[in-house]
Amino acid sequence: MKSIRNKSFNLNINGEAVPGSYADLLRQCVNAPTRDGFTVDDMTHALAVRKAVDAAGKDKPILLEDAAYVYAQKRVREMRWAIADQEIIHFVAAFDAATNVEVEAKTSTRKRG
Repeated sequence: MKSIRNKSFNLNINGEAVPGSYADLLRQCVNAPTRDGFTVDDMTHALAVRKAVDAAGKDKPILLEDAAYVYAQKRVREMRWAIADQEIIHFVAAFDAATNVEVEAKTSTRKRG
């Protein structure tokens, strides 16, 4: 599993500060269709990424399963942005610098009987 920092920032769009976060940018990357559209496999991966982003919450790390991270990394690298902003470059660098995290297996405490 990979952990990606979820930083909040302001983008400068036409001289106006527009609030955003790395979660917003990641969501934008996986929601934007490729030139050929989405396959069902693409949708499955995109939905897994969106679920992880939604679960992260504001300014908390985004935790992605390895397969979701590989898919998201590809989409982040292929993304064509509508604006040029330093925060996007920082986002891509933070995404590439994602750290491995160990997740403890949840054990059931339910009694059998």
